Amino acid sequence: MVLAGMLLALSGCIDSPGDGVKVITVGATDCRGHVADFSGSGPTRDGRTKPDVVAPGVNVIASAPLGLKDLKYVDTYYAKSSGTSLSTPAVAGVAALLLQKDPSLSPAGVKAALLKGAVSLNNTLGEEYEPYYQGAGLVNAYNSYRLLSDDLCGVMPDRWMVGRWAFMSGGKAVSAGLDSGADRPQKKIYALAPGDEDWTTRFVFFTDRERENLSIDVTGDVAGWITVMDLPESMPENSHAVFGASIAVPNGTSPGVYTGSIEICEKGTPIISVPVRVEVASPLISVMGSASLADEISPGSWRYYYLDVPLGTQQIRSRLSWSGSSDMDLFLLAPTSEYYHEDSSNGMEETVLNNPASGRWILAVHQRNASSSERFLLRVERSFVKSEPGAWNAGVLMPGGVASVSIQLRNYGLPLRNISYSGIVENSTSFSIDGYVSERLSWTAKFDVPEDVRRLSLRLLWDNPKSDLDLRLYSPNGRLAARSEGYESTEEIQVYDPPPGSWTVVVIGYDVFSDKQNFELVTTLHTREPWGWLDVSGPEEIQPGTAANVSLTLRVPEGAPGKEVRGYLEIRGDNSSLEIPVTVTVAGASVKGVDDISFEDRDHDGSADALSIMVAVNAPVPGVYRAEGGIFDCSGRLIKWMRGSAAISGTGNIELRADGREIWKSGGCGPLSLRDIILYGEDGDVLEEYNQTRIIDRSPSDFQPPQAYFSRSFTDMSERAGGRISSIVIGVGVTVNVPGTYTITARLRNDDGDVIGEIANTASLRKGNSTVALRFNPTKFVMLGERSRLHLTDLKLISGDEVLDSIDVAWSSSPMDPADFTSERAMVSI
Repeated sequence: MVLAGMLLALSGCIDSPGDGVKVITVGATDCRGHVADFSGSGPTRDGRTKPDVVAPGVNVIASAPLGLKDLKYVDTYYAKSSGTSLSTPAVAGVAALLLQKDPSLSPAGVKAALLKGAVSLNNTLGEEYEPYYQGAGLVNAYNSYRLLSDDLCGVMPDRWMVGRWAFMSGGKAVSAGLDSGADRPQKKIYALAPGDEDWTTRFVFFTDRERENLSIDVTGDVAGWITVMDLPESMPENSHAVFGASIAVPNGTSPGVYTGSIEICEKGTPIISVPVRVEVASPLISVMGSASLADEISPGSWRYYYLDVPLGTQQIRSRLSWSGSSDMDLFLLAPTSEYYHEDSSNGMEETVLNNPASGRWILAVHQRNASSSERFLLRVERSFVKSEPGAWNAGVLMPGGVASVSIQLRNYGLPLRNISYSGIVENSTSFSIDGYVSERLSWTAKFDVPEDVRRLSLRLLWDNPKSDLDLRLYSPNGRLAARSEGYESTEEIQVYDPPPGSWTVVVIGYDVFSDKQNFELVTTLHTREPWGWLDVSGPEEIQPGTAANVSLTLRVPEGAPGKEVRGYLEIRGDNSSLEIPVTVTVAGASVKGVDDISFEDRDHDGSADALSIMVAVNAPVPGVYRAEGGIFDCSGRLIKWMRGSAAISGTGNIELRADGREIWKSGGCGPLSLRDIILYGEDGDVLEEYNQTRIIDRSPSDFQPPQAYFSRSFTDMSERAGGRISSIVIGVGVTVNVPGTYTITARLRNDDGDVIGEIANTASLRKGNSTVALRFNPTKFVMLGERSRLHLTDLKLISGDEVLDSIDVAWSSSPMDPADFTSERAMVSI
């Protein structure tokens, strides 16, 4: 039997060792029967309920060694202390008493008696704690003693209160927590709307004795809503089994409380039951953008409602009002599980949300610190003006150009009065920082965000897709604002309306096989300014259920720089505002065509060393422009993506170049073709996509072959003796066009990135295909003593001082065990 006290985990979950299935996890309470603020809370990461029970752990007096500095001694031999480490001995003592009464009890039997005998506790508001804080409740020795029998079993959680998780909005918290006024945050809203699901719950069934022919039945109102995983048909004595359950409320379900139970049966007879309770929220019906209702609530209780928010809604304004002295709360829970709440004052609480998530919201009304029932009025106003088109791309215009469009606005919400129209342009300032991380280490930097920033964007880039880097961003108050934890070679974060101040960015390295992983962090600050390019005319008022037209004209000033400009038409009325994106590309330059295609043959051997392409550009607005384009073979395969830039005033050329050896190596057949020329402005905006194809009457074989390169073939040539490996040998394929002396360097690493061996192998190679054997000493791998794959990394092919070819991670073995190697280990042989 293992008992574990558990302090608060940073993630808001209970972690190892308290998350063990068979572990009895213990939380702490104070002398008033309230869960201690330091006591860890569940669930576990896989959805199981922890802790299992709680016991006194605040200001506990116990015997203590003399002279310890951190203890508060009450006399010479006794001291006062707090922690779950004080709660765990209390539970262990009850377990010992149970075993004294019945020495045949298994650990699972002790756990069943402890949990079934526990007493549920209430928080400081008199409302029952969630199981994520108290488990089955406060351990009770007498209750558990009375339950002892030869047929003990248990289940955790022992009841299922169905609901939606609630997370603080705006990235302010990554763990669930609803501030409902009690001593611990509430992790869920215990209601669902029709069409909702609760699928995150995992149950643990445990039994003292052997069980046969186990099954699960669902009964009651919710029987058709619940899906349950099967238990094993048989379980030995002292065993645990985890099973999951999910529930989906059918669309069209009437509001009310629905009940049922999950019955665990042996040979068809129920042996334990888990009560299930589902409260289905009442609908809020909007008429002309407004919904209201009057209701009554009793002390310490909740009322639940749901509201459908269509895509494109600009604003939700909710108001809860009451006349008494009660302290009341209104929580708005989004379909994404973020909740919104404003503190009440003078009998009213109001929350305004701009651009809310679409879907089915839950509104929860809660009364606390009251002695009698209270009447209240809940009113929700929804502003929803839909535009057609929803965005306007004015296309490509030269400086001085003009474009116009008519936009229809249809009002599905409240009356829109005193309408004003204005153009807003988004400007951005970017800066980049270079850094590096190693395995399981972090990099930190700070930067300032001014007051006028509307949007903050961060982009993390690195070159090795096998490395895994995580990006985290903390606001000036130290809270986690956003994070990105993908598995590609880029991570991106965006934060809207960031508060001004000093922000902190953290990069964490995972699966970094080399000594370090270099990266570039690009930070962009987006600000909004008036945009004088737009002229707008439209109505001053749009009534609910009606439509109106807005005329929009865009005029590009003379001398405007060539780039893509993004802005908005902002439409603002008394009740809401709407932004319609507007995009225009100022053609400060354009592609005229391809002026010249030439081939360089520097050594006059008849093979082209390089391909040069001159892209003709017309640039009425002087500036530095960049062109990109691709060379493809006859099968349509991309051989080389080329880039070039030049300062151009009037007309000029941008050169695109490709090395002949790359074309020879990567191309399959001729003729070649030039496609997909893209022209960029000074700020990196796309000015034009020139899609005409130019045929190049050459074949890859007409270009200079590379001196030598890796053929990307690898062979495990490890030497074995007596069925065990004596040396790690990897054959590397090399294709040689110019005979000579070449050096191959490489490192061998394990899964943790540790360097097992390094090698520099120099060999004289003939023209054609060769296999070069790289031999590594396995001593370090054997000494580490851990089963792992082996990875050939940092592979380079060198001639003189020139690196001809390189591969970051070239080859990986299957998992290998140090026991597979012989005890005799030869030194590295080159």
